[in-house]
Amino acid sequence: MKGTFVDLICEGIGDVTAEKLYEGVKANLDDMNKTLKTIKLTVPVVSNTSGMVSGLSFCFTGAMEYKRSVLQEYVTREGGINFDSVKKGLSYLVMADPNRTSSKAVKARSLGIKLITPDEFLKMVGEY
Repeated sequence: MKGTFVDLICEGIGDVTAEKLYEGVKANLDDMNKTLKTIKLTVPVVSNTSGMVSGLSFCFTGAMEYKRSVLQEYVTREGGINFDSVKKGLSYLVMADPNRTSSKAVKARSLGIKLITPDEFLKMVGEY
């Protein structure tokens, strides 16, 4: 099988195992494609374990003067995790006015999550 498609996609495993893997995927390809149309796969980002916010999680909400995508990149760069919603395990909810009474803010307070401004967040990641 050296030099074949199976060899190329299965580098590092034996020929017999590679062939079995290939045949198994090939036999189930239609079913896997149907499944992929109904679910969402996410690939976890391996984060920087020595970053400024390593092990902390952040959710950004509401209108802010900073682009949310940029703030989220800082989280990832510095070892943190981005959440899309307020839930148990969230470290910080970042919002323009932490004194607001939006549903996310109320929920965060009830879970003991700290509410901070974007500027406070930027200081945490060394960007301010």
